[in-house]
Amino acid sequence: MEISLKREALETYKRLWGYVKPYKLIGFIALMAMIGTALIEMTMVALIEPLMDEALVAKNIEATRWLPIAFIAVFLLRGISGFATEASLGWIGRGVISSLRREVFEKFLKLPVKFFEKNSNGRILSKMTYNVEMISESVTNVVTILIRDILTVIAAIGLMIYQSPRLFVSVVVIFPIITILINFLGKVFRRYSERIQDSVGEVTQVTQEVLSGQRIVKIFDGYDFEMNRINEVDEKNRLQNIKLIRSRSLGVAITQVVFGVGVAAVIYFAGNESINGNLSPGSFMSFFGAMMLMLQPIRRITNVNAVLQRGIAASESLFSVLDEPAEKDQGVLERLSSKGTLEFKKVTFSYDDKANKDVISGVSFIAKKGQS
Repeated sequence: MEISLKREALETYKRLWGYVKPYKLIGFIALMAMIGTALIEMTMVALIEPLMDEALVAKNIEATRWLPIAFIAVFLLRGISGFATEASLGWIGRGVISSLRREVFEKFLKLPVKFFEKNSNGRILSKMTYNVEMISESVTNVVTILIRDILTVIAAIGLMIYQSPRLFVSVVVIFPIITILINFLGKVFRRYSERIQDSVGEVTQVTQEVLSGQRIVKIFDGYDFEMNRINEVDEKNRLQNIKLIRSRSLGVAITQVVFGVGVAAVIYFAGNESINGNLSPGSFMSFFGAMMLMLQPIRRITNVNAVLQRGIAASESLFSVLDEPAEKDQGVLERLSSKGTLEFKKVTFSYDDKANKDVISGVSFIAKKGQS
């Protein structure tokens, strides 16, 4: 299923995956566990057919003996595969967070002063906290959805085709609609994710300034002023989150309605197939179970763009810091002799090289020993 990614966003995600490479072995374990989970869940649904046709309808004694054992084995394997998936992906996610935090912190130590003059402490801190956590969620949750859930959907489709190709045709029409919906929502999710990250930085900035300058706030009676500031940035953050939640919820609701239409079509055609003797009760229940099992994976796949776009936006924010040029090391200045005289000749200084606005320009003076 195609997910809307711009070329720049795709390059960002590829770069992010470079931090996952050291965990190839654990990633392979997670991959095998997710494949196993998808197959096991389809096995559970497939067992519904003999349960209905042989054990309940035909009253086959042999079926009543082996089916309970089969269900116990399936649930046991499902628990093992689920544990392996969660544990391995959690290990990878926390490892990526640790690597990124250390690399970004090391970069902070090497950046020139002008970087910190242009960026508030709140925005810088939000990169180390909020943005990094969004990246971890993107790495682990997106992988789980794109592998396990898509494999589950594929396995469910295979089972439905096996049980009744005619019924499957009535379900196929909903997939193009869901694909178009996912592509549209992806653009919306990324736009709101970038705005939310900016607003989190503003909230952190205001809070950090108040905490570090709380004495000044008290001296100048700045309570009302600071409350207005935090109310403004917090309201901005709240509104952006509400818009993201609203878009995500609307996407899920529309997907479920489309899926419901498919269910109604299946029930209608299944009745005709059953009347004509082409579909047994067990086959129908197995088909219907596979279709219902697809509902949650499709719902998560619809939402995956929200998580993915948040991760990409957070990654771009962090990588912009890592790509900043480090402060040049000009070597060691050796003081040969000192007469106690300080002389400035046509000194010019600005905080930003691109601002074309000097703070001081052409300043010259001599301060002799003992002068102030």
